[in-house]
Amino acid sequence: MKFFAIAMTLLLGATSHATSLGELRGLGTMTVSHDQFNGKKTVRKYEKCKIAMNLKRSATSITMDFAVIDCLATNDFLGTYDIKGDKLVDAKGKVKGQVLADGTFQISEKSSQLIKGTRTDYQVGGINPTPRPGDPYSPARCTPITRSNNVELVKVVNYKIKQQEDRTWKVERSTSEDQLAWASKSNGICPGTSYRTKLGSSTNIQVVLK
Repeated sequence: MKFFAIAMTLLLGATSHATSLGELRGLGTMTVSHDQFNGKKTVRKYEKCKIAMNLKRSATSITMDFAVIDCLATNDFLGTYDIKGDKLVDAKGKVKGQVLADGTFQISEKSSQLIKGTRTDYQVGGINPTPRPGDPYSPARCTPITRSNNVELVKVVNYKIKQQEDRTWKVERSTSEDQLAWASKSNGICPGTSYRTKLGSSTNIQVVLK
């Protein structure tokens, strides 16, 4: 770390030598929130989570990965971003972040997954719309309707990374992520049905690495 030049110096091209920080470690806090169907949230906070990060950078690029070793283990291999002015650009030429005037790196990555399927709903009607005695849920008077039930799960990961005056690194990782869930509904007359849906979740990790 003692050979690391501050962000702005590297951005100005004062040195062309790559600087590897090796493996950075620290104990951080993690806050996790999950949405519920009733509109409320469940929130849990974890302390002293073991966190590691590799960071390698030069005057023209930065390569990094991040891992939470315990608590709720997770990892991101972010790969390499080219530094073009104050922008961070991935291998496909897409802008994924920026470098602020104070040397803070801000990175945002978005991914999605489409889960395809169908669902069957029922509506009152059909060949016998009159309830049969003793059988209020008779399929004979409920018409099934099959429709698509596609769910797109979106995940966004944001990083803020800044080296402090004592050469440690302050890192904040925040995410918003859709979680696959199952819901059910019934009109009180026909059979109920279950179907795929999604609920939101978020995490926030803060740590000082050295």
